[in-house]
Amino acid sequence: MPKYAKDGVRQYKKRNIDWSKPDSEKNYRKIYYEENPRDPKVSLDQYYKNQKNILKRMKASREKDRLTVMNHYSDGKLECDCCGEQNYMFLTINHDEGRKKWNHPHSLNGHKLYRWLIKNNFPKGFSVKCFNCNIAEGLYGFCIHKKLDGKKVLPK
Repeated sequence: MPKYAKDGVRQYKKRNIDWSKPDSEKNYRKIYYEENPRDPKVSLDQYYKNQKNILKRMKASREKDRLTVMNHYSDGKLECDCCGEQNYMFLTINHDEGRKKWNHPHSLNGHKLYRWLIKNNFPKGFSVKCFNCNIAEGLYGFCIHKKLDGKKVLPK
């Protein structure tokens, strides 16, 4: 609710906005930007002026989302479900039944996938795997750690 709101209603250029409604913030922003259009050149100048800080905040936000998703799907252990790899930088999210089941476009990867998982309340059907196990499952249909019990495999 804005700073100067009285009794949940704010007067904004002859419009009353009821802040008790869930979409009131969206409506307020829509009205504001209709009446105060942005100059793209000014916005771009502000971006370049603050680029380092903006990119730093974006990176921190993405890392926070990734950690949230990894913690949820690994039950707080942060390790590969298959081989037990614990290096955080090697861990990825695996679609347990493949990407086709979820009908995800290939562009839904990385931070976009993490945000999608958070937004959809962590649906079942995903797990944490290290990159090697995830790729092996995608290419061969099984993880080498589980199927071959450590036997050396040479390509044909």
